[in-house]
Amino acid sequence: MRQISFRAWDNQGKCMVDWLTIRQTAWNRGEYPLMYKMLTNQCQGIECNGFILMLSTGLKDKNGAEIYEGDILLDTLTKMTYVVKFGRCVKYAFNGWYVENEEHGYVTQINGDYDTDTNSQIEVIGNIYEPQPFNH
Repeated sequence: MRQISFRAWDNQGKCMVDWLTIRQTAWNRGEYPLMYKMLTNQCQGIECNGFILMLSTGLKDKNGAEIYEGDILLDTLTKMTYVVKFGRCVKYAFNGWYVENEEHGYVTQINGDYDTDTNSQIEVIGNIYEPQPFNH
């Protein structure tokens, strides 16, 4: 059974925070309604009291890093980059996890092809919130 894991971009602090930090920060700010919303899954993928909550895909990259919504992935074989997204993909009419390369118009659902047990060419190189130095 997959353990559900979150992280969030803190718009106020301009940093990525893990689930324990989110809860503590919300508590310290006195944002008890935020904690309720997060615990009842009313914040996923949207900004909620200064946090943008992101869910883990349950997959790991070739280095063992957990892959989250909003991550930028590098396919080390093709050298193409993709953004991990969750929700409705209008272009192909499906719901769920998918990766997208807007430059090339490429979209695909995340499935066993991105499971590092069978494919070790995917690497997390950043996320859409933090600026990344170009090193690939």
